[in-house]
Amino acid sequence: MKYVSALSAVLMAGALGNLGACGNGGEAPAEEPQTGQAQEKAVDRTDAPAWQDSVAGLQKLADEDFSIQGGQEADISGLSDALPDLVSVSWDEKTFDEETGATAFSDLTITINTDPAFGLKAGDAEVWGLNTGLMAARLNGERLEEEGLAFNRFEARDVSYFGIAGALGTVFEGLEEEIEEESGEPVEVGIDTFEATISEMVLSNMSLRPYELVAASDSFFADIGLDDEEMSEEDRADQQEGLYFLRLAQQAVAVGRTFSVEAAGMHDIKVRVAVNQPGMTQTIEGSSAFYGYEDLNGFDLGWAVVVDRVQSQFIEMNDKNGDLSEAGWEEFNLDQVETTAFMSYEDIKLDKLAGLLARSEFPSMEERDLLSLGRWQARDYSLQLNDGDIFSVERIDLDADTFAWLIPEKIGLEMSGAELDAEAVGQTALAFIPEEAFGSAETTDPASEDGAATGDEGKSGEEVLANLRTAVGKLDEHGLSTIPFNVSANWSWGADTGETVISLDMASEGFGEGAASMRIRLPDYAGVQKAYEAEDREAAFRQAFEEAFAFGGARLYEADDGGYDKLFAYVNDIAKLYPQEGWGAMLGNMDAQQIRNFIANMIRSIKGSAAQEFPPAGAWLESIAAYYQTSGGSLEIMSAPSEPVTPEYFETVDVDQDPEQFVEKLGLSVTHKPE
Repeated sequence: MKYVSALSAVLMAGALGNLGACGNGGEAPAEEPQTGQAQEKAVDRTDAPAWQDSVAGLQKLADEDFSIQGGQEADISGLSDALPDLVSVSWDEKTFDEETGATAFSDLTITINTDPAFGLKAGDAEVWGLNTGLMAARLNGERLEEEGLAFNRFEARDVSYFGIAGALGTVFEGLEEEIEEESGEPVEVGIDTFEATISEMVLSNMSLRPYELVAASDSFFADIGLDDEEMSEEDRADQQEGLYFLRLAQQAVAVGRTFSVEAAGMHDIKVRVAVNQPGMTQTIEGSSAFYGYEDLNGFDLGWAVVVDRVQSQFIEMNDKNGDLSEAGWEEFNLDQVETTAFMSYEDIKLDKLAGLLARSEFPSMEERDLLSLGRWQARDYSLQLNDGDIFSVERIDLDADTFAWLIPEKIGLEMSGAELDAEAVGQTALAFIPEEAFGSAETTDPASEDGAATGDEGKSGEEVLANLRTAVGKLDEHGLSTIPFNVSANWSWGADTGETVISLDMASEGFGEGAASMRIRLPDYAGVQKAYEAEDREAAFRQAFEEAFAFGGARLYEADDGGYDKLFAYVNDIAKLYPQEGWGAMLGNMDAQQIRNFIANMIRSIKGSAAQEFPPAGAWLESIAAYYQTSGGSLEIMSAPSEPVTPEYFETVDVDQDPEQFVEKLGLSVTHKPE
């Protein structure tokens, strides 16, 4: 399987990119780590925003004047001998600076000698304190349990990957053959371009941690209950191939866990990938002015930052296969661009879980402190589609750093300064809709699945699209073209109590506010563990939820700050486009206040019958009607029981016999507060 060996080499390149970029030749240094001295150069950042001040130290990492007293020239002859035949390291020139302890290389190249070959090249590179002995031993499968410094510092400039497109092409060729055999349809995917460059990079104090690997056994699928004696030979072969890739993933994880880096910084990163297949070409580009991180220990990460990130993709579809003309398009292009001024990741802890995977172990629930997805933030994000500014947000914060075993205890999302360009969304969507999608003048309007009248029956696709474009164009007239908003969403589960709260809050200046929350009780950690360890897990979990569940309350809240006035005025304007239709004739002759009155009257029309069935409903419906009838104000629908309500109560209560008791038990209320 030629493509499997190529895939293995691609995975290997990620690991050897760190190891092999450390040097080539000279005298071996002492095994003990050497002490480095750095003198930072001053950088004026007094006018920088707060987030930029926070990354200043990492960004200055490359500006440090680094030296090691008594440093020794790097000699990796032993390291080169230990490398697999598949990998080679070469350079043009090598020099040693006795004053700084740096060994410098020009055109340092790591080559993965597959067919075709690919690899990584640095125009200039320097390394301090290279521990060749430990690294060579590791490559020979020795000193696997030892932990030690690999080097004090590594710098590289003009870094670029080469030959990746050819290697990936080999992988895809193998996958294409398998897909064609299974589907009977020809498949063709070509990687025309894969370019990746880094203008400058620095790694500080890289160490090797113990290497741990226990490959999945041949009975792995049987052990987890996925083996069947009646399985066909074809399915069994697929299972064995899956086992191969699982073991390959375990090796990649095991290697990844061995790396520890105190700090790293990379400047001016650019990636470009071009994919070509019949009927479609796709180009993906990405760049970052800076990427850096601190305290990397396997799959644990203290902090990582990305500055001035731009990611784009352009998809161009042609009619080579006749698919576009059949759908009514002459051409189809998608141009998407995402930009982010700043992103950061903090306190990610996945190494313990990764270690279990590498050792073919499933985490026991005794491993309560198992993982953390950390905290993520972004500043000044924007999304553009086909020149339309679709969405932007000033600040996003996501907290997912509190877990009990695999269960999240807290997840919080905060988004502020967000803006959705509804007009740009509409224009972009309409650009993707061909006239033929709406049929001809003789066909029923396809926008109505049940055949109900929508006002577009008997119209040509051109006329339907014209009406839709008019509707989108009128968004700006009514203050609906851009919608600003802030969002807060939270989940919390008390591992020791089972108390769970889910909430969502939104606010939009000039439109209004909304909030929803619910409080329930779920099984606590001990209850989940007992069910998980039971022989019949499904039955045990069902019982655990039945015994623990209780309803603690819920709230729906809405406040109007002009949003409904804008919406109802817009509805009135759009209805005028369809005067021949009943709904258009009615709403087109109502202003915003008249539409409010109409909605309120519709709600009041059911108030009497609802009150007969459930007396409190009459007052509640009146509050709802009053809210929609008047501009401004707020509406709150609340359930606030004095104590949690269990499923047994809902099973035994007779609401018809004692509705007041039901209302009191659940603490039900509907409150309208006028402006």
